[in-house]
Amino acid sequence: MKNQKGISTLTGIVIIVLVAVVLVGGGFAYQYLATQKADSQLLNEQQNQNQQQQTENQQTNNVQPVDETAYMTRQFVCDNDKYITASYYESDNNRRVDLELSDGRKLSLSNIYSASGDKYANTNESIIFWSKGAYIEGEGTAFILEKTVQTYFNCKN
Repeated sequence: MKNQKGISTLTGIVIIVLVAVVLVGGGFAYQYLATQKADSQLLNEQQNQNQQQQTENQQTNNVQPVDETAYMTRQFVCDNDKYITASYYESDNNRRVDLELSDGRKLSLSNIYSASGDKYANTNESIIFWSKGAYIEGEGTAFILEKTVQTYFNCKN
């Protein structure tokens, strides 16, 4: 028999299989990394858009006309030495009340539906101011609910 030089058939097959595995694995790795990068960029863009939208919403919610004047302001004296100063505003069927509370907080609440009296709340209705008869000096009553707990109660003007 002649002495053959070169590689055996088995070694050639092993080399071909290894090259194929490396090429296929490299393709999958590239696709995985490219997808991860694209997903990461998309997530960053969405977060930036959300932050920009929140900033715009805050700016919009805080803008109030400079020459706006309250059509009525009432002082309510409540139990536990608390008080509420309520300034009522109305423009183009949009009603709101600005409150100054004895604990130093200042709130601006929008009018919401009420079968009786005037009811105002923040956007998630976690703070509600309800007044009745405030249009007649000395006859109005009010209270404030914060997350269903009355924090200002038995308030009279």
